[in-house]
Amino acid sequence: MQIKQIILYHEDGTIRTLDFNLGEVNIITGESKTGKTAIIDIVNYCMGSSDCNIASGYIKDHVTYFATIFSFSSIEVFVARINPDKINQDSTSEIFYFTEEKVSEIPGIDKIVPNSNIDVLSTLFENKLGINDYTNKPDFATRDELSVSFKHAKFYSFQPQDLIAQRSSIFFKQNSENGSFIKQAIIDTLPYFLGAVNEEAIEVEKQIASLKKQYRRVKREIEIAEKIVEKGRSDLFNYVEESKEVGLINPYVEIGDEKEALEILYSLSEWEDASGDIGGYSERINLLLEEKKKTKEKIDQLNIEIHSVRSFAEDASGYSTEVKEQHQRLLSINLYKVPKDGLKWNSLIGEESSYIPPTIENINASLASLDSSLATTVGDKPKISSYLNRIQSDIDEANNYIEQVNTDLKVIYAEEDESRKLKDDNIRRGKVIGKVGLFLDSIKLETSNSDQRIELDSLQERIDELELKISRDSKQDKLDAIMNKINLQMSNWAQYLDLEYENAAIRFNPSKLMLYADTDDKSIPLTKMGSGANWVSYHLLIHFGLHKHFIQKNRPVPRFLILDQPSQVYYPPEKELESQGELQSSDEIAVDKMFSFMFRVVEETKNKLQVIVTDHAMLKNDKFKSGVREIWRNGKKLVPITWKEKTDNTE
Repeated sequence: MQIKQIILYHEDGTIRTLDFNLGEVNIITGESKTGKTAIIDIVNYCMGSSDCNIASGYIKDHVTYFATIFSFSSIEVFVARINPDKINQDSTSEIFYFTEEKVSEIPGIDKIVPNSNIDVLSTLFENKLGINDYTNKPDFATRDELSVSFKHAKFYSFQPQDLIAQRSSIFFKQNSENGSFIKQAIIDTLPYFLGAVNEEAIEVEKQIASLKKQYRRVKREIEIAEKIVEKGRSDLFNYVEESKEVGLINPYVEIGDEKEALEILYSLSEWEDASGDIGGYSERINLLLEEKKKTKEKIDQLNIEIHSVRSFAEDASGYSTEVKEQHQRLLSINLYKVPKDGLKWNSLIGEESSYIPPTIENINASLASLDSSLATTVGDKPKISSYLNRIQSDIDEANNYIEQVNTDLKVIYAEEDESRKLKDDNIRRGKVIGKVGLFLDSIKLETSNSDQRIELDSLQERIDELELKISRDSKQDKLDAIMNKINLQMSNWAQYLDLEYENAAIRFNPSKLMLYADTDDKSIPLTKMGSGANWVSYHLLIHFGLHKHFIQKNRPVPRFLILDQPSQVYYPPEKELESQGELQSSDEIAVDKMFSFMFRVVEETKNKLQVIVTDHAMLKNDKFKSGVREIWRNGKKLVPITWKEKTDNTE
């Protein structure tokens, strides 16, 4: 896995490309603030980092998409991710990617539409690199197991400006906010990437883990069974007495010995709960309560109707009494008399007559109507009384029904209480039956224990055989052998760099992630060495040493190393202003040795390692010049200065 090209997109579709040669040293030299440091962050972002650490400012102000073409042995992968500032986010998991044997055409900005995410991308890279399913299991349960993934392979590909001259941290992200966790992750996964973990041993360790899990399960079952048997025997007669208390055994039966006790307990296995379900009572109770409620509502309606009829009857009675009194007065003074034989009553003269004046006729008509109303009122009284009697009868019948419902409810409540008591008793009996059954099973376990012990012994034998198989080629022994080879390589390379203790044996401790110079008198850790030149040189030694081993053993690690400003210790800002990238005297010699060392190692790997260097230096020798891909000076930068004008015009 190497980097073929970095592509930047302006929002108007303009594209800026930065090309690299595979398997070579690629140098980008230039002034400060031209974008050199952003190269690592752009590549890491396009490799699926969950964070976007590209610094805010000119680059993120004018770039919409960051893209990279990654080259593998058989395919190339184009990956583009949006600048999260453009969507007002810190980062995004969405990506646009595609694979081709050779990416022949860079897609336009209109073609870049998210089609996947960083998890899928990481899985793709893991498959292409050949990262196997391996989980590091700590010797002690003081931390969680750790599964190797693509993110762990990236620790050996980046040396940012603020890391390459460090004496306390050596690997990418080790000096970050989560540095302590990352350090442990590197310690746990480095043996795998070095090849100290036998690939066949990975499968064997999985088998061992599975067998140990079975072993623990069988052992636990045996221990439980033994406890049950031991406790069960002492409790044999206790279970008999408890069964008597709940009515499972006749309390007057006498038990002579253990055999009789066991026989009577075995007979309890035929017991069945005959209490039934008490849920039917609730249904009946609810039904009766609902009927009672409806009947009370009916009584209320009937009482309202009685009240209304009685009010009407009282009003009608008062009216008829008054009319009757008036009628009697009229009769007493001969003002009105019921006519006979077709004659009419003349109230003015007090006699019957065949003809009366119209005025008298009208008076007689009114008096006749009054007399008719009086007769009707008096005639309705028996009907009203009869209606009131029927309503009262309905009320009495409803009250009788409510009394019957109350009686039924009392009976049901009593039955429910009795049934519940029986149910509770049977629940107690059921619990005793359960304990007795468990005890009886424990008696059978005595014979099954022997089978389980045979299984346990068999599991242990298989575990021992597998552990012996991988112990012949233990991880630690192989790791020590690998590190001895890398340490020897670093010691041989020391002469090519500007560092102290170049005649000492250089040693890397993978359990501490620390470099040492072993002199005749003592071991000196990198943290105790002075000079930034030393720190940079030792960083180069271990990273090139690891990468040479990765390549020789075909380990699943990206085949590139990006170094950001390794000459910074020789190249303070004031020198840049004076020299335009050219150094003098001893500093130039030291920097020249550094770059010559890089070219040397790449050649030693038969050009299977790609090195990308972003730096201030501009050396005069032909080797250096052959590696220069771009010079960022006199206004030329990673992001063209014309893009600022483009951005301003679109806002």
